[in-house]
Amino acid sequence: MVSLIGTLWVMRILGISINMFPMLALVLALGIVVDDAIVVGENILAERKKGRDGLTTAIRGTRRISGPVIFSVLTTVTAFSALLAVPGPSGKLMRSIPIVVIAILAISLVESLLILPRHLSHLPPPGTRAATAIGRWLSRVQHSVEATGRRLHADISELSSSRCRRWGTSPPANSSRRGGKRRQRCRK
Repeated sequence: MVSLIGTLWVMRILGISINMFPMLALVLALGIVVDDAIVVGENILAERKKGRDGLTTAIRGTRRISGPVIFSVLTTVTAFSALLAVPGPSGKLMRSIPIVVIAILAISLVESLLILPRHLSHLPPPGTRAATAIGRWLSRVQHSVEATGRRLHADISELSSSRCRRWGTSPPANSSRRGGKRRQRCRK
């Protein structure tokens, strides 16, 4: 959200209107923006589960993943900056695409490496009971979503196993755990 608002502000300063090309650029960059924040957040959570305090986990988790995040953003910025050199009327028409993508990625990089870790450093340790009613409600919602995910995973594994039994074969060796191949076949 911060990246989107910051990009709209940059667009206003540069006189870029909200039309088809800037909207296309926003949609293209949205997936990258979300991925950066998820990678940094999950890395901080992994550090947090090791039992460290909030600020230490934020620093360690961000340092460990900052290199790949920075280079992923830089490669995308480099690819889109080539569009700035397109000459003629088509270049003038498409000029807003790289400007919007570069702006949203730059703002997202700052947000995911500086602002997000600081926010996540204030989270309570895992397993801590929430102090407020809203926090307890959110915790219940999170637990129910996790339980639903586990049930769905078990149901899908059972369907896979029953399909294999119906065909007279055995289920794949790794059908009960996460990961592995996308489409698992029954063994003979």
